[in-house]
Amino acid sequence: MTNPAQATVALSPETAPRATPKLALAPTAEAPQAAAPVKTQAKRPSVLRRVILGAVIVAAVSGATLYGYDWYVLGRFQISTDDAYVKTDMSQLGTKVSGYVKEIPAAENSLVTAGDIVLKLDDGDYKLAVDAANARIATQEAVIAGFTSQAEAQTAEVAAAEARLSSAQASEKNAAANTDRVTQLASRKVASIQSLDDSNLRHDTAVAAITEAQAGILAAKAQIDVIAANRVEAERTLDELKTTLAKAQRDLSSTEIRAPFDGIVANRAVEPGQFVQAGTRLMALVPADSAYIEANFKETQITDLHAGQKVSIKVDAISGATFDGEVLSLSPASGSEFSLLPPENATGNFTKITQRVPIKVSVPLVLAKELRPGLSVTVTVDTRDNGTVTQ
Repeated sequence: MTNPAQATVALSPETAPRATPKLALAPTAEAPQAAAPVKTQAKRPSVLRRVILGAVIVAAVSGATLYGYDWYVLGRFQISTDDAYVKTDMSQLGTKVSGYVKEIPAAENSLVTAGDIVLKLDDGDYKLAVDAANARIATQEAVIAGFTSQAEAQTAEVAAAEARLSSAQASEKNAAANTDRVTQLASRKVASIQSLDDSNLRHDTAVAAITEAQAGILAAKAQIDVIAANRVEAERTLDELKTTLAKAQRDLSSTEIRAPFDGIVANRAVEPGQFVQAGTRLMALVPADSAYIEANFKETQITDLHAGQKVSIKVDAISGATFDGEVLSLSPASGSEFSLLPPENATGNFTKITQRVPIKVSVPLVLAKELRPGLSVTVTVDTRDNGTVTQ
């Protein structure tokens, strides 16, 4: 049995603090039962982390494997650059002759076909030049016709000279026969010396007439040659006048500026009523469907580039779409060599700069119709294809 005195001592104020732990033992006894679920919940995040970490590692290894495989099979053969732009062989239309702008049928950004009139100049002065050239040609043709008549008249003069020669020859023959008769008579003292002298005079006169007729024939024939030469000169002058007419007609036709190919009018620089000199830039004509790409690859990338290789094209203005192209040609020099002020690396301090070489890339027709010169693109060349393009 417990001593009451001892029980009193146990309940004294000095032992009261010790009772507090005894009272705390009741919930402590139940702690293991409540802590069990807590320990289970603490283990779950650790397992989850391990699962997630393993999945990440597997995904990373798989991604690296796929990337490595893709690079080995395809990526290492791909050469790409975003320093590429849409180009086209646009034409800067100008005027061959000077004059006032009369009319501009082609509006800005309008589509025109080859042969359409895009601008007209005042053609009044050029029509007058054509009329004047026609008038000079008509005058010269009349001169040539006059030479033809002169040649015909001179031909008749030659015939007349030949007739005079025949007459002189007949007179000389008669005079010679008469002289022979008189000479015989004079030798027999039948005819006088005076008669003989007169007969000789008539014969000498006939001989002189023959010489004169012969000279007349030569002169008449020479005049025909002179007329023929003058005619040739006149005909050559006519040819010059015809050339002048042709030039005047060309100048007249040049007052109408026509589109050399199908395209879109842009960057118009003149307005009606403005006076323009020969060679003045009027407007630009951009081809409607002949765009191509100029890609500027680094000099370290062009080793395996060849004409005919396949190209993948991405246009910044057309997101999400990829188009196929082809390498058409490689520039024979870097872009800096064709600049206005080429670099002079042999002077002053030197800083090496990686150069770029322009590559011309074709685009499919469906894309060429949508592109505009100057747009940015990204091109990727597959260097596994070493074919050459034929144009």
